Amino acid sequence: VISCSKFLKTCWPIRIDKSNDLNRNATNENDTGNFEQNSKKGSASAKINSSTKANLYLHQWQFPLSDTAGRKLCHQNEPLPSDIFGEDLLKYWIDLPQCKSDSPLQYLFMGREDTMSKLHKDNGGLAITIAPIVGEKECILVHRADGSNCLYHLEAKLDDIDLDTYPLISLARIWKTVISPGEILLMPQGTYHQCRNLTPCLSYSRFHLDLVNLLPFIQSKLDGDAPELGHNDVIWNSVTELIKKVDFAVDETQRCLKDNVDLPKLDNQVISAVNTLTTLRHVVRELSRQLGVRRAVKGNSSTNPIIISTATFFGQKEERMPSLKGNSSNGQTSPLHPNIERSHSSEDDDQDWDLLVDDIDLCLHEFQHRHLKKIPTYFKKGTKFLKNLMSPKRKKGSTSIVAYNTDLDNAYLSLPYLSKRSHSFEDKIVWNDLQVGDKIIIRLQEKEAPADVLLIESNLPCAYVSFDDYPSLYDEFLTLDTLRLPNYGEKGSRIPDEQIKPGMVVNCLLGWNGGKREEYRGAVQFIIRGKAMVKVRIHLGRCSTERWITTDFILEKISRMTNK
Repeated sequence: VISCSKFLKTCWPIRIDKSNDLNRNATNENDTGNFEQNSKKGSASAKINSSTKANLYLHQWQFPLSDTAGRKLCHQNEPLPSDIFGEDLLKYWIDLPQCKSDSPLQYLFMGREDTMSKLHKDNGGLAITIAPIVGEKECILVHRADGSNCLYHLEAKLDDIDLDTYPLISLARIWKTVISPGEILLMPQGTYHQCRNLTPCLSYSRFHLDLVNLLPFIQSKLDGDAPELGHNDVIWNSVTELIKKVDFAVDETQRCLKDNVDLPKLDNQVISAVNTLTTLRHVVRELSRQLGVRRAVKGNSSTNPIIISTATFFGQKEERMPSLKGNSSNGQTSPLHPNIERSHSSEDDDQDWDLLVDDIDLCLHEFQHRHLKKIPTYFKKGTKFLKNLMSPKRKKGSTSIVAYNTDLDNAYLSLPYLSKRSHSFEDKIVWNDLQVGDKIIIRLQEKEAPADVLLIESNLPCAYVSFDDYPSLYDEFLTLDTLRLPNYGEKGSRIPDEQIKPGMVVNCLLGWNGGKREEYRGAVQFIIRGKAMVKVRIHLGRCSTERWITTDFILEKISRMTNK
């Protein structure tokens, strides 16, 4: 933390002389570093010591979180016309006095010429606007689908294009523009962007969420690519506030009917609220459906990915992610809200999405019949939920093993439970004791199963993945080359090995039961590096499946298959 006076002395013109010149330009004068700049209110020229370097940069100051700045700066800008942007749902997210009913994701950037932010994209599925207040800013934009494929996960540099090393950069969709005071740059969600100040520049930026990018926002929640965003809170609070608006319109209509006066006309705000609420109704129903499936097949109520400890398998430490729950007890803060601790609330606990769906349906029902003196009774629609009748009774919060009555599920149930084996460390099977063709007994969840050794790799990095909507029987080790980015707009792009981390949501290329390879969504539980991996064919009665395992899963070596 530094004082404002030190920042301004180092990174902003020392003296500003007022001028009547209304031309917006920015020019250097000789070697003194003088420049002229203009804003919407006029122009200014300043003399700057050329030896002063722009070594400080006010980057992404989130002023709504400041009680003093928030009270002065929030609610000061008019929203863009409805044919450009819909109502910003982010304004319902956080209930702080200084920014109540205004978006908390508003920022100021301030720095000398040539200060910049490198090419990147912001996760979360949110649109972005940038508006210079003073000075000019150069912006380079890359289509959201081209950052990983055409720019090779941003390894290719735009300021030094090398078509021999990165040939696909020639196919990237790239735009370059300069924005000045009075202009607003609108970037769709997921757009890669790089911004550089052409002159000393003060700019305003904010994120935006409406019906246009609601699907990417939900996709971000599923991908878990922006844990600092309160996706659940944004949706829940938006719905409850919109219900209040629509209910008020219904109450006004009913009051006019009772008093026998002219009925009020619907304004655009109410119409927009009804349309938004109708769309959010289906989003909330999907969240309710997913939670029901997760409870049935995973056996846990949390909406966060299940993170399995490696000690469960190996009794040793591997790469794993920290706990996703209980952040408030650890005093952790959100990157987007550095002054606000993550509370153990709606993002971590289960919200009653079923009840919220009923509230929306009741609200829309009453709105539809608001012109009647007596609104018909609303009857709740029945909802079918998946029930797991396969797994035996388990403790609350434990992981379900089977759920779907498939061949694999039924075969697993017929396997014998793990026998009590007592092996010393010396008796433990190591990879160089194995050969292709060996018959072995392996541990499969809580049971043991026969298997054949198909392939042995002395050092094969793998990730242990738990799949969405599938019970733990389907969890398995996958080679890192089968993992793909799930991000909206970049689906199918391979993830560099070094970027794969525990807790990451990925799409996995799998061909279960020998079928066509398809993508399945899952969460990386932990990563194995520098350890031998064994590919086996597990025999399960009428069916079999092939998987990678570590030697820790091998209970016994029975015999070696003889080759004719």
